[in-house]
Amino acid sequence: MVRRLATLCFALLVLLGGPLPAAAQDGSPVAGGPSGPAVGTAVSWIGNEGTELAQVTVTEVTDPFQDYDPNSPPQRGFHFVLLAVTVDNTGAVPVTVDPNAFNLVDADGFVARTSYLYRSADVTAADPDLQYAELAPGASVSGVVGFQLLNGAEVERILFAPDSSRLITLVDERAVGIPLGTDVSYLGPEGAEVGEVTVNQLVDPFQDYDPSSPPERGTHYVVLELTVTNTGTRPLAADPGAFYLLDAQGFLAYPSYLYRTDATNPPDFQYNDALAPGESQSGIIAYQLLNGTEIAAVIFTPNYGQQQIIVGEPGAAGSSQAGPQSTPSSVEPPEEPTKAAAASPEDCEGIERWALEMVGRLTQLPTIVGPISALENQPNPTIDPVATREIADQLQALADDQRNSNPPPAAEELNTLVADALQNFSNAINNLADAGEANDAAAITAAGEEFVEASKVFDPDGEARKLEQALEAACPVLKTLGDN
Repeated sequence: MVRRLATLCFALLVLLGGPLPAAAQDGSPVAGGPSGPAVGTAVSWIGNEGTELAQVTVTEVTDPFQDYDPNSPPQRGFHFVLLAVTVDNTGAVPVTVDPNAFNLVDADGFVARTSYLYRSADVTAADPDLQYAELAPGASVSGVVGFQLLNGAEVERILFAPDSSRLITLVDERAVGIPLGTDVSYLGPEGAEVGEVTVNQLVDPFQDYDPSSPPERGTHYVVLELTVTNTGTRPLAADPGAFYLLDAQGFLAYPSYLYRTDATNPPDFQYNDALAPGESQSGIIAYQLLNGTEIAAVIFTPNYGQQQIIVGEPGAAGSSQAGPQSTPSSVEPPEEPTKAAAASPEDCEGIERWALEMVGRLTQLPTIVGPISALENQPNPTIDPVATREIADQLQALADDQRNSNPPPAAEELNTLVADALQNFSNAINNLADAGEANDAAAITAAGEEFVEASKVFDPDGEARKLEQALEAACPVLKTLGDN
């Protein structure tokens, strides 16, 4: 039940927390995901000196692409995807344009690399292939790049890797970000879940290093504390070298050895090529990061780099990033969950029915708010006060139903919290309708912020999570509902 509730509310948080304040008044492309760009967005390619070298734009994605030479179909079980891209050299030096630098990442994190696509002469003439070339300052080049994607897979991200130290996100279609502390499961090549990764803490900067081994000039240490769990049926490799930090400009940071004053609490994350099923391994991985750098994501690359999985984003809703006064060796013990009512059979009677009905109400939220989230794709969005108030009325009805759901005694506190949250969502949408009617941009932003504030109870360390954990402990039958 915990994961279902958290997932639903994070999705809704993104729907309302992002597009409303921006309002896209300049008509520029808006984000396609929680923090990433959409198709049509010109993305900066920053050089090592910190200046822009070029702008790269994915102008169109054709999935599936079917206008290929029938004598050269995709391999069995796959289909072609075609990207149309443009590179504009906006800098002062030539840049290398390499079609092989573009990658697709599907919703399971698997990477699809470029694949030559045979097309007829007429089709190729209309949309030429992107060629490897040196692009002079001020010049621009466009072309298409082909891929083969497993049938049933969905393109989630499009990446540009001009060299081994770069991973620039050109398109991000995800609905939600990955807060630090999220249990991120991942699949093996056969399609079954094999493991789970949790970034327990990110310490930036980390200052409890041995003074005889400081970081290089202009850099500082960053430490990840993470846990890898084997959730499959075969031994699993746990490799610290498979985790990278990605900064906001698309530069990668690789693991770096760190001499600590206390290297035992917690220990370094050691390579283990045979983590047994059901077992977990925890530890820290250190990096050296350029001063002033903002960490965008923690990237996990299992299966010899066949996957690029985001396992934590410091900027995602609910994330917490420790500062200089907090180190892994001095982590405070987690706060005790809020106590639920007594776990007698009478107090838990009817808990399954109540929980399923609550999840059913929350499942309706993305559909109810869909018309508002659609504003994100409009260059100059207009808020319809009447339609917006109808959405608020639907949220109000959910709040009333939740409040009157007759929860068992053990669930009364969580029931009140969820009902209050739904009520606060309705209030925020009503305020949005008022702001739209008055054409008040500041009030529109305030309404979005009001919704974000109301959603914080569903953060990973928020009050709902604590109450759910306590309730599952009091009424163990709820644990069987977690994956339903």
